[in-house]
Amino acid sequence: LSNVNKRVLSFPFGNRASYEFMLIKIIYLKSYTGMGKVTVTICNGNIDSLQYPELDALYHDHGTYKVSLPTEHLMTIVNEDNKRCLALPVHKRNLQIQYSPVKDEYSSVRDKNHQKFKLMAVELCDKGELI
Repeated sequence: LSNVNKRVLSFPFGNRASYEFMLIKIIYLKSYTGMGKVTVTICNGNIDSLQYPELDALYHDHGTYKVSLPTEHLMTIVNEDNKRCLALPVHKRNLQIQYSPVKDEYSSVRDKNHQKFKLMAVELCDKGELI
């Protein structure tokens, strides 16, 4: 994601009686230069299980890391998220990932090679029983 004119990816949820305890897995590339942030929302609101709804793809210790690594971020849909989703019409129940350029103390590093967010995969998983 790097185009501010096309900066939102939307992943629809199917029609379900409940979304509670669904697991959301986001895999993205984390690197030492040229990376920005995205905001993750579910059903038009912040995800209650996340203290910070932003994912930052920049290694802040960019002088040490000279590699780009896939990074996995897991979150669970909790009660308030579930209620908010069920209150919406089915066609509006979704997970959204919104990119926006970042201006912060790391801007000189972020802006090298064009600031971007490299999303690799998004998975919506049902809670399973442990064996």
